[in-house]
Amino acid sequence: MSGVALGAFGMPQLAERLIERVDWRGAYVGLGRLTFVTAFRAVALWIREPRPGEGERGAATTIAMLSRASCGDASCAWATRSVAR
Repeated sequence: MSGVALGAFGMPQLAERLIERVDWRGAYVGLGRLTFVTAFRAVALWIREPRPGEGERGAATTIAMLSRASCGDASCAWATRSVAR
């Protein structure tokens, strides 16, 4: 099962049990905390330090190359210069 299917299957039951135990206000806070903790862990797995050669300079170069390829060297030279700064 994918994450969306698991959420669609499990969240209504979890919400119902939380509402029965701690009222809807407590269930709202509890589900919010659960979502935050789950999302925080998932994002933390993807965050990393940039490798040498990556980062702002690499991104600006890539954007400049893409804009040159899409509109020609001379016609969009002003756009590539402003992106590279």
